[in-house]
Amino acid sequence: ARTKTNQAANAAQRGDKRRAERLLRAAVELNKYNPETLLTLSSFLVEHYSGSSNSAPPNMVKLAEAEELLRRSIAVDDQISEAHFKLGFALNQQAMDRSPEAEPFFLERVRAADESFGRALVLDPGNVMAYTFKGMNLAMLRHDWVGAALCFANVLRLQPGHPSAQGHLDRCLSSMSPQQRTAYANAEQQRQVQRKSCANCGAANASNRRCGRCRNTGMEVFYCGVDCQRAHWPTHRPQCRPRPQSRLSCSLSEQQGNREHEQPEE
Repeated sequence: ARTKTNQAANAAQRGDKRRAERLLRAAVELNKYNPETLLTLSSFLVEHYSGSSNSAPPNMVKLAEAEELLRRSIAVDDQISEAHFKLGFALNQQAMDRSPEAEPFFLERVRAADESFGRALVLDPGNVMAYTFKGMNLAMLRHDWVGAALCFANVLRLQPGHPSAQGHLDRCLSSMSPQQRTAYANAEQQRQVQRKSCANCGAANASNRRCGRCRNTGMEVFYCGVDCQRAHWPTHRPQCRPRPQSRLSCSLSEQQGNREHEQPEE
């Protein structure tokens, strides 16, 4: 199965989409319950038949097949963030289907896509694409301006120079009623309070210590001290991402005035 997957990658690089798809299907036949193999084929189908990579309209049959493969992959291993994200994307594309036979499934697919993007973010809080598509899903398909604005605000925290997030956020804010603006402001304030609470015990006095490996990524994790950090490491480890060009191990940081000093874990 791995050999055929590698051959498919080479075929795709040469632009031979049909051969690549045929090889990936053969790999799945050899290993029907391997989540990575299922994810590779479904990702190929989503990438090449969603309509986003070319001028052709989305192929709903292929997208439905991708959805089924992704659900099989998640049934075997539900801890792969990419699988949840791709499932949300496939469902989102299917929700765009305006044919009469698809109309009864519109709301179901929109809700399912939202849940899938949310699950992807639980597994990988730094996933900019998941926040972006979740925000677009909430804004365009559900008109949930507050939820969408919170997603785009997270995108800007993770990637300040994102090419479209600021525009999406501004449109969400301009579409809000006064009550919605208040709800958004309250949610942002609550996020700041929760962000600086200890990720292990929930204490609110953890704002002067944080994980040194993923600080300055927009999704810092705070702790009371080394003991809480070590206790929480098995949970935080899959989500811990180093800031760019950093080789530091996960450590605690103490703020001293405007100067931050990193204290590596012993």
